[in-house]
Amino acid sequence: MFRNPPCPGFRLFNHTQKARVRIYQRIFQLTGHQRWLNKSHSSALAKDLKEHARAWGQPRSLFNRAIEYLSEQKSPSPGTPCSRT
Repeated sequence: MFRNPPCPGFRLFNHTQKARVRIYQRIFQLTGHQRWLNKSHSSALAKDLKEHARAWGQPRSLFNRAIEYLSEQKSPSPGTPCSRT
């Protein structure tokens, strides 16, 4: 983003935490994604990663697989605003 406003009269802004959560919720709703549910998603993700760990031993490969899995499940990655609630 801009360090300085592009021209006089413009000012930079940040959304509030509440607004960011609302925006993420709307995006997830429109794209068919669901919130991260630790109990149900963690065990399924761990099972999927164990299966792929046998084929790939590199940590980066497992991280990439975790992101692919979450995307396939239409679940946001842990740490996004909507996954924390």
